[in-house]
Amino acid sequence: MSSRPSMSVHNLVLESESVNDESWMTSYIDVFVLMTSIFVVLFMMNKPEHQVQKAATALTKTVEPIINLSDKALLDLVQPNYAWAQKIKSTIVENALNSHVSFIENSEFSELEIRSQVLFNSGAAILSRSGEALLEKLVPVLLATEGLIFIEGHTDNQPIRSEAFASNWELAAARATEVLQFFVIEGVPETKLRAVSFGDTKPLAANDSDSNRQKNRRVSILLQSPSQ
Repeated sequence: MSSRPSMSVHNLVLESESVNDESWMTSYIDVFVLMTSIFVVLFMMNKPEHQVQKAATALTKTVEPIINLSDKALLDLVQPNYAWAQKIKSTIVENALNSHVSFIENSEFSELEIRSQVLFNSGAAILSRSGEALLEKLVPVLLATEGLIFIEGHTDNQPIRSEAFASNWELAAARATEVLQFFVIEGVPETKLRAVSFGDTKPLAANDSDSNRQKNRRVSILLQSPSQ
């Protein structure tokens, strides 16, 4: 019986020391948090005002709600490109160019593909009369566009047999440049025009028949779609 009080007193001493230890730790943490808060406040007070405002704006943006476009707003975004495509299609139909010109549209460019045999004689890079007449009908469309206009020359993969051109690359480049120069003469600003040769590297069909090779011999005119 005499030993039990002694054990109890010992336990009370340990518990008291443990409480004191935890109490010291809690006070230390409180002081640390307080000191950290003071340093943060002092740091923000010393930053230039515009940086503080920028930080506040960034925090505000993170909680901005997602804005859903109304149906009208979506139509306003889509309509200009739609009208642009319709104008090109109308030009092709009104001038009976369907059999010579193909129209391809995407989000960035509207592409007009013209068969080379309509524009040039075989192996030549001088526009024929029929070629000039066809391109002349496209001038109003080019004048109306605000973006860049890329003129691409394409050939089939048959080696060229001509003293004027050493390769299909040179033939395609000369044809693209000829079309560009024609448009400049017709009043299209030369700053908007670009000519490039692809030779036989971008065929539309396999070069395994006369009809397919004829499809690959072409001049493509890419009109940059209106920016929104």
